Amino acid sequence: MLVKQLDEKERRVVLVPESGIDLLNVYRLVSEGDLVYSETTREVKKYRADGSVDSERVQVVIGIELEKKSLDPVMRRVDLLGKIVSVKGYRADIEKKYHTIHLGINDRVTLVSRTNFWKVVRLAKASRGASESRPLLCLSVDDETASLFLIDEGGIEQVSSVSDPLDLGPKSNTVAWTKRESKGLADLLATAEELVGERGYELVLIGPSIITDEVMKRAKRCHRSLLNSLKKTVATSSGGEVGLMEAIRRGALGEDYRPLRETVILERVLKLLATEGVRVYIGIDEVRDALERGDISLVIVSEDFIWSNVDDERVKLVLDQVESGRIEAVIMTSGSESAHSLNRLHGIVGVPVSQRYRLR
Repeated sequence: MLVKQLDEKERRVVLVPESGIDLLNVYRLVSEGDLVYSETTREVKKYRADGSVDSERVQVVIGIELEKKSLDPVMRRVDLLGKIVSVKGYRADIEKKYHTIHLGINDRVTLVSRTNFWKVVRLAKASRGASESRPLLCLSVDDETASLFLIDEGGIEQVSSVSDPLDLGPKSNTVAWTKRESKGLADLLATAEELVGERGYELVLIGPSIITDEVMKRAKRCHRSLLNSLKKTVATSSGGEVGLMEAIRRGALGEDYRPLRETVILERVLKLLATEGVRVYIGIDEVRDALERGDISLVIVSEDFIWSNVDDERVKLVLDQVESGRIEAVIMTSGSESAHSLNRLHGIVGVPVSQRYRLR
């Protein structure tokens, strides 16, 4: 959540949700009677001297007093309905009429909270205090493929990929790697060098050792500045996306970024599930029952599950417990491999108090 302004005296905060989880937080924090301001457009008609009518859309800032809120899981947005209390940039008399503010990711919104302001303040201060690690650039390579991935708090993005990066040709080809150059790999290294130089990304090289050693040799010849930003080299059995996920699951890339934390924690939970004699609560009913007994210290839940069930009383109970600090939560970002895996476990699992130490 990006916090643009915070005024405790006027109980006003200006927010920019940067993810679906941020939108869910806003949905839970706003209440009936709150004032919500957002920029939108309205159509203005212009009457010409010859009797013709033209129209154009103008930017306006509309404020409403919230009466009803809802989620749109398909569009991934929060819909806020209320009577208009203020209009800036538009002359027509539309105050006291109803208007719906559609709030999506990266939409700026101003909230004057009358009931949950201090919860909003805690969220805002937590967002301001969050660490901002430099994005991680991962070159994952083997003899069949080389891929460049960007990892940050927003997720994992494949920047580029090439086949046969070392230009080995057929498997039977025994031409020494050092005597042949691959334009694909050269372009990939050039892209990595540009991103590292211009944006300050850190670089991680991933793949079988014999392959990464060769890539290092080629980088030393033509891309020496790239090596100055090399954070580490991680040995894996494969390259490409398979090698990247192998490194993440092992925890070799750390847990500084959300997608890394999610993958590592889910991997540990799956190991718990496979451990004989260890109980893990699966599904919202088991989690709810365990919560009522006080036998949960951590819940792992997918963003998709929350979007589909946020008004379910059982889910509200879980979120209230998390909000109060009684239990911890890890929310798997929608669309991630971790979220897909968790959705196959009914979207939510709970870790008993007695097993929490196993996940550290």
